Amino acid sequence: MPGIMHILHPMAHKPHTCDYCHRIIKVGEKYEKTVWADDGAVHTWRTCQQCHNLLEKYPLEDDGDGIDNYDFYDHVSNLCNERGLDNQDMDAEEMVCALLKEKK
Repeated sequence: MPGIMHILHPMAHKPHTCDYCHRIIKVGEKYEKTVWADDGAVHTWRTCQQCHNLLEKYPLEDDGDGIDNYDFYDHVSNLCNERGLDNQDMDAEEMVCALLKEKK
């Protein structure tokens, strides 16, 4: 059974990749770092500030297995469709930016 050990909000000291949208988290940017254990292994999930903000605004329900990047992509794609945004050629980062009305 997975168990969250820590949720931190550090400043990046080196580039990281957001595990939801795959955007590069640049040095100096704040991000969310979730550390959990599952079957004796320790895992880290990094979330950029834009994805964190989107999930605060439009929560995604966890079905008990956790939320992965595929669940997130489906979530933002559905949100775009509900709002009439043409997301056919958008990647996850572009959809997040469109939903938050931010530039990429």
